[in-house]
Amino acid sequence: MAPELDPNGDMKEVKHFDLAISSAPADTESNKQEEVEVVCEIVRVYKKLAAMKSLKPTEELNGLFNRLVELCIRSRSDKVVQAVLENEKIKSLSPQLRNLCSTAEGELEAFWAKTILSTGCSCVNRARRSLRSFPYYSNYEDLCRLECSSFLSVLVSEPRSIAFIGSGPLPLTSFCFADRYPNAFIHNIDRDGDAIQVSTALSKQLGYTEMMSFSAEDALGGGCLSAFDVVCVAALVGMDAEDKFRILKDIVHRMREGALLLVRSAHSLRGLLYPVIEFSEMSRLGLELMVEVRPWGHVVNSVLLARVLKH
Repeated sequence: MAPELDPNGDMKEVKHFDLAISSAPADTESNKQEEVEVVCEIVRVYKKLAAMKSLKPTEELNGLFNRLVELCIRSRSDKVVQAVLENEKIKSLSPQLRNLCSTAEGELEAFWAKTILSTGCSCVNRARRSLRSFPYYSNYEDLCRLECSSFLSVLVSEPRSIAFIGSGPLPLTSFCFADRYPNAFIHNIDRDGDAIQVSTALSKQLGYTEMMSFSAEDALGGGCLSAFDVVCVAALVGMDAEDKFRILKDIVHRMREGALLLVRSAHSLRGLLYPVIEFSEMSRLGLELMVEVRPWGHVVNSVLLARVLKH
């Protein structure tokens, strides 16, 4: 540190360093307090969710998940995030918490899909208005916009064929893709036969039949994917990093060279809601890494986009 002269001409040390040091304990204490508050609130929400007999949507359940999402998407310092994720209570409950989130998300989508179907509405525009009343419709729409922007950054033209693995009973992403790419054909894949049956009927009611197909098959060991320009993998396909990596490896081997693989992941505390796969790890799958998008707003999922290299 550069010295300066006092009025007597003697050298004296500048005190800025001391001020920085004195503020450090306060910052540390603040981080620790935030960590404790976040951990306690996540544990509280988890215990309430785990105690529920059913995860079908109710006002109470929706409120708990809204609170959980709010806790996980809020911007926090890296130190706080790391401390929360390394907390022993959080580490022990995170797999069960993700399973609860997965089950509840499936129940919510099934409820809304069946609700729209139950109206028996033959008017496509009216049915689509009902779809847009889904509580998280805008989130899907905004995520889809990010994904389509990622496509545009690496493709010379719009994709003509898209496969979506893990489409579920309410394939909102596929519907959003269909609206953005009216000349594309979209194939929906899910291991749950009931989800495929419901989503097939919903697609017909919403007027997407001509541009969509549906298949009940497992993400691992499924059919050939070489016909598709883009293969998308839902966030809940593979419930931990190891399982997800194994599934992605199998999917890549079924794709053609030059096709794009889009994988939804999560970052920061959002990893408590969805399983995480690191973008750098995908290079081990025979992929050329292209784009990674990490939203910090209300969109929860990250977007990982890579190109399949020669097998």
